[in-house]
Amino acid sequence: MDCTGSMGSYISMCQRKINQIVDIITRDNPNTVIRIAFVGYRDHRDSPVQTLHFCSDVNTTKQHISGVQAAGGDDAPEDVAGGLNSAINLEWKCSKRLLILIADAPCHGNMYHPFSDNYPQGDPNGLIPEVLLTLLANKNINIFFARINDQTDKMTTLWKNHLREYNPDFPLTIFSIQNEEDFVANITDAIASVILATKSSSL
Repeated sequence: MDCTGSMGSYISMCQRKINQIVDIITRDNPNTVIRIAFVGYRDHRDSPVQTLHFCSDVNTTKQHISGVQAAGGDDAPEDVAGGLNSAINLEWKCSKRLLILIADAPCHGNMYHPFSDNYPQGDPNGLIPEVLLTLLANKNINIFFARINDQTDKMTTLWKNHLREYNPDFPLTIFSIQNEEDFVANITDAIASVILATKSSSL
């Protein structure tokens, strides 16, 4: 999740609604064990990526997210690639896996957006988003993008095309969130779509 200054209302939304989302999923899928991790990124000149590794205790997750503050961000793009890289390195154990990226800004690199960019050639650490997406797909991770505005459209179009060519079984699925109702409904739908085939699986 992008945790820069402009994301304050969405971080608060996540803090308020995480319990409701888990309650809905466990109510509809009583044999499903949900494990949640959280990766919060900002930009390269800000604080490091904040990571909570997978756990099945929603209160631990909520406590962690409650401590996240919206801060930082310099130019328009953010360290999306760093966030994806941290997500790849989580301990993905279960057979049903999904990643939901919530962001209002694109990654670095002029090919992904039309904005001023401190790193116009791309991620300064050499991370390439398409390579990261490929690694996620290799781990059988279903990738969802929560669209907040049109600033990320060029980026997600490139990502969608890449995944469609690489492995159509793991496409980039995009949904919009404009308010709390969208947030809860679309995230629960995303989770349900992954666990639908096997009701007794773990996530």
